[in-house]
Amino acid sequence: MRKQARKALGPFVSAGFAARCPVPTPGGTGTLEEVSEVISLIALAQFDAPCILFNLNGFYDDLHALLSRTSDMGLCSPRRQRGIHFAHSLEEMANILVPLH
Repeated sequence: MRKQARKALGPFVSAGFAARCPVPTPGGTGTLEEVSEVISLIALAQFDAPCILFNLNGFYDDLHALLSRTSDMGLCSPRRQRGIHFAHSLEEMANILVPLH
């Protein structure tokens, strides 16, 4: 894993999340910065595992809409966003992870 990817994933690992699949929960500006870094690494194909955002009570709905809009406007292809997922429950997270094993 590249140094930049390790740096971006550090907060998730220290919070007890597996480095192979970051699962950020709702948080403040620091979390947003870390999520943005991981999303960028995924889009640039520098990180090959998925990032599943735990969309508790719709917390990440606006981010999901923003990413969809960038795709709709041709600013980012859907292929570059393929590893970015939004889940509302543990069951949804499991459904995202099962096909990967």
